[in-house]
Amino acid sequence: MADPTPVSAGSPDEARQPDRLTIPPNYALRRRYKLGAIIARGGMSTVYRATDTLRVRARAAECDVAVKLVDLIGPTRPDAIELIHREARRMRELAHPNIVRVFDSDVDGPYHFIVMELLEGQTLAQRLRRESIVGTDIPGIIAPVADALDCAHAQGIVHGDLKPGNIFLTTKREVKLLDFGLAFAARAVTGDDDDPTIVYLARVGGLTPSFAAYEMLAGDPPSAASDVFALAVIAYILHAGRHPFDRRSALEAKALGLQPARPVHLDRRAWRVMSAALSFSPAERPQRAGEFAEAFRPSRWWQRLR
Repeated sequence: MADPTPVSAGSPDEARQPDRLTIPPNYALRRRYKLGAIIARGGMSTVYRATDTLRVRARAAECDVAVKLVDLIGPTRPDAIELIHREARRMRELAHPNIVRVFDSDVDGPYHFIVMELLEGQTLAQRLRRESIVGTDIPGIIAPVADALDCAHAQGIVHGDLKPGNIFLTTKREVKLLDFGLAFAARAVTGDDDDPTIVYLARVGGLTPSFAAYEMLAGDPPSAASDVFALAVIAYILHAGRHPFDRRSALEAKALGLQPARPVHLDRRAWRVMSAALSFSPAERPQRAGEFAEAFRPSRWWQRLR
């Protein structure tokens, strides 16, 4: 799935989006969620700022929400609809401070949508386009994402599309993991589950090749180690200022025999863990995201020499 592209309502970017379901301005989904400006747009859906009119009538303190609406049309629309409702079901199971909260999912005629907490800030991808991240700030991004992943993995859910565009940095200095639309049930790896997420994914054309683990691109079911690989790619970009394989996919990198160079300021202990996490073999990676993140916490001087 492509990174959501922030656009403002009525901008020229809107007109360039093909095969999109149109929705009237200020439309109130289920006569409750009044849509406002567009916050972001992805390959299958658009995210709107919206007002929960029920909460307005109740004089609640916070009435603004984010609404993610499937507006893709064409032969893959049924798959996109199924994926967004699966995302809602799975994210409701994931109560964690570093995972965006989902409140509801519903249908209003042709409009399929989920209702989420409204976040103020920017994605990590947007920030990286503007500036590099100071080295001391990196653990404050990697550790919360790792905690969120470990929470999901403990409940049998693999994110499957971790990338800077799915990490949100709020104005309150919180880190939130977004977009479980391509999440996989980990138990499907054993063949005991009838969850067809991989089938939907193949038809819709999800994944982001430059962050996807080798096994996913090779057609194998993902595991927690697949998310660890993606987290390691992100950590490498933050430390080195570049992609470990020059933005090539893991399939291409392995075929070309590419190996990432150690970032200049990364100590030996952290580099051993990072290089293992970037392995094309899931068995060689740290099996927990938290185990990976631990290597980037401030260490004693004698640990840096190991």
